Amino acid sequence: MTQLRQKMLEELQRRNYSDRTAKTYVRIVRDFAAYFHRSPDKLGPEQIRQYQAYLFQSKKLSTASVSQYVSALRFLYVKTLRRNFLTEHIPFPKSPTAAHSPQPGGSNPAHRCGTQSLSPHPAHDPVFHRRATVRTLPSPGQ
Repeated sequence: MTQLRQKMLEELQRRNYSDRTAKTYVRIVRDFAAYFHRSPDKLGPEQIRQYQAYLFQSKKLSTASVSQYVSALRFLYVKTLRRNFLTEHIPFPKSPTAAHSPQPGGSNPAHRCGTQSLSPHPAHDPVFHRRATVRTLPSPGQ
C-alpha cells in the first residue's frame, strides 16, 4: 500500500467514514491516477477538469456518479493533501433538475412555504388563523 493511500485511509477512518465509502473513495482515486498514469499528488486542476469531462463524455456517467467522484477527489486534495485552494477547481456537477426545480418564494404560490396566503380571503389563511389563535389565548395566571 502506498503512503498516500494509507494516509487517505487514516483520514477517512479518523473522520468516521464508513468502510464502503472508504473503499469507494480509494477506488476512485486509484482510477483517477491510472487514467493519467501518475500519482494523484502529482496531478492538479487541469487534470481534474479533464477527468471530469472524461467521466461525462466518454464514460457517460450520471450526475450523481460524477458527484461521488468529485467528493472522493475533494477529500483527497483538501483533507488528505491539505490543498484547500483546489476546492474551487473541483466543482460538483449541476444537477439536470436543479435548473427546473421550484424555488421557495418563486412565482408559483404553492412553493412559497407559507409566506403568503394561497387564498386572498383571510378565513382560508392558516397563518392568519395561527395569529388569531395566539392573540385570543388568555395569558397565564388569568
